[in-house]
Amino acid sequence: MVSNVWADITEASQSSIERCGHPTIKAQKLCDRIIQTHSNEGDIIFVPFVGSGSEIISAIHNNRKAFGCEINKEYCKLAKEKMKKFLND
Repeated sequence: MVSNVWADITEASQSSIERCGHPTIKAQKLCDRIIQTHSNEGDIIFVPFVGSGSEIISAIHNNRKAFGCEINKEYCKLAKEKMKKFLND
C-alpha cells in the first residue's frame, strides 16, 4: 500500500508571499527531504531558479556544495539575506 510521504510537511502547501516576499517559497523540511533523497554528502547541487534560497540553504545544511542563478534582482536580494541569516545562526 502506498502512502503520502509528504503529509508530515504542512508548510509545503501554505502560501508564503505575504510572509516571505516570494510566491513559491518552499518549506525547509521539504527541501531537506528532496536534497537528502536525491544526492549524497559532498555532491554539488545546482539550483537554476534560486528564488528565496531555500534549496541552497538546504544543500549547505546537508553538507552539499551549492550554486544557483536567479534573474529577478528582488529575489536575489531576498535569497542573499536569507542565506546570510542562516550562515550567521
